[in-house]
Amino acid sequence: MSDAKPDPHCNQFALLGQRRFAPFFWTQFLGAANDNLFKFAFTVLVTYQLSVSWLPPALAGLAIGALFILPYLLFSATSGQLADKFEKTTLIRFVKTLEIGIMALAAWGLAPQVGSETAWRSMLPTLSPTADRSTRGACRS
Repeated sequence: MSDAKPDPHCNQFALLGQRRFAPFFWTQFLGAANDNLFKFAFTVLVTYQLSVSWLPPALAGLAIGALFILPYLLFSATSGQLADKFEKTTLIRFVKTLEIGIMALAAWGLAPQVGSETAWRSMLPTLSPTADRSTRGACRS
């Protein structure tokens, strides 16, 4: 048996300090945060601001979640083939540039809705922890 001690720099967090991994990690982290923020904003907008007859507000979150998962199901095989065919750094840069353009277009589309007073008035009970204590069983005197 060897008495070799494990390297203290060889753990799961040592990867974050590597120069080649940090940009990839932060790109993935910020991309996931951006997707979740956009999904939340879109869900709040559809649930509280828009009233469509074919989608009850109780099912809006479920339907929007399914719509955000659908591209992964449809394009995962094709994206795997493209990743095998082309250089990965070029492909990642192209996809991230495309994602920035799509999110800029989505922000431009959401800006009039988010800027309206009605949208903020409808979102405040959702976002504020002290907005409506009477419905949460707060003590009344």
